[in-house]
Amino acid sequence: MKNLKCKLNNQKGETLIEVIASILVCVISISMLMGGVAASATINKNADAVDETFYETLSQAETKQIPLSFPDAKVLIKESLNKTEVPIHLYGGEGMYSYGISE
Repeated sequence: MKNLKCKLNNQKGETLIEVIASILVCVISISMLMGGVAASATINKNADAVDETFYETLSQAETKQIPLSFPDAKVLIKESLNKTEVPIHLYGGEGMYSYGISE
């Protein structure tokens, strides 16, 4: 009987408020972690789409597969007092271009 009274009167341990507060901190931490994972997955997906477009455009510009339709495209070359216009063909797209001299 004496042991039971000692256990009931024991003040050591956590209170209900402390337990609820610790659970709340854990839940908030886990929700912030999941939000970060979701945001990074979205960023990664967008980066993959941009990379694919970049490499397609880069390969078109490097291999000069499809010329763009700018019939009067010219490059102006300035050498001290001399100026020369050279007709060119443009290749690529989406902000990345390459050019070749028209023959």
